[in-house]
Amino acid sequence: MIIAPLLWLAGMILRWAGIATADLGPDQRARLGRQPFAAPGQLAAYEQRSDLVTAGYAVFAAACLLMVFAVITFSKILAERSPVLAQLGGIAMVASLAARLYYAGVDLTAFRLVDSLGLEAATAFVMDSYVDLSYGLAYVPVIASAGALLGGVLSAVAGWRTQTIGLLRCLLLLAWAWTFLGVLKESDGGAIRGALGLCLVFVPIGLTLLLPADRPPRTVHSRRRLPRWLW
Repeated sequence: MIIAPLLWLAGMILRWAGIATADLGPDQRARLGRQPFAAPGQLAAYEQRSDLVTAGYAVFAAACLLMVFAVITFSKILAERSPVLAQLGGIAMVASLAARLYYAGVDLTAFRLVDSLGLEAATAFVMDSYVDLSYGLAYVPVIASAGALLGGVLSAVAGWRTQTIGLLRCLLLLAWAWTFLGVLKESDGGAIRGALGLCLVFVPIGLTLLLPADRPPRTVHSRRRLPRWLW
């Protein structure tokens, strides 16, 4: 619950930096910005900054894997007082994380096509097959990815009901749940803010879990603390 959100944030920043620092001219950036999907821009960024783009996607894939264990831990805490909502929310979010790992495999294949065929041919192939690649075999990945939205809502409600997290952190959790889903998606300011929100929700809980069970809670003056229902 500490490492996974921080990796998620690092992956978002690296993915944003990959296209932000790519050697793309103003006209090319404007043309890519008019595209209905972010895939052409991501492939163009890979051609220019393959090391940085690969690092961003790799860190994000590692974060997705570790987030499975973080979500299970979070759901276990919520299940002590709200078992149904916590378990359903946890299952839905884990399913969405599994779908993200499927998308990571498609992303890597697309990058390898750039290496093998060149940018134009690889972009043409990916965009011609984009719907099939995004929906996956028998729509399984796209259905599983919707679990992020459902799981975020259920877990936020369970967190509120159990007073594990307050209203603000429930909203931050929902903001994270809306992070992009699909093939070759762009990390923008909203995705980075969602990653920061995830850190604010999970990292404090993870730090609390590291404390000895018999350690008395730290006393803080009431005027310095946000109300429990709020935070």
